[in-house]
Amino acid sequence: MQQPSPTSGDTILRPAEEITSYYWVLSDPLRYRVLKMLCEKAMNVQEITDDLNRQGEKLTRQAVTNALGVLKDYDFVNYEREGKTHTYKVDQRVIDEIVRITRLALRVKAS
Repeated sequence: MQQPSPTSGDTILRPAEEITSYYWVLSDPLRYRVLKMLCEKAMNVQEITDDLNRQGEKLTRQAVTNALGVLKDYDFVNYEREGKTHTYKVDQRVIDEIVRITRLALRVKAS
């Protein structure tokens, strides 16, 4: 499956092609798990890697960094720099928009 291109940033209402790219991002199990963790609290790459490995994963920092890169490219997360450390957190506006669009789609399908 070809990777869709990232969104352009601040626009909340997006064309259908861009909305489907959100679901492409969420279809990857690692990205989904990382996003779920960040919904609970802001974390840096090492914290995420350590938590996932405690849960039985065998992940490298690079795998987590790659997942975060995609999440950032598609505006799911942003980060704050603290020295050499980047602390990632969820962009709640994007999550809210995905939930809203999904609810609309389910309502249309049910009609």
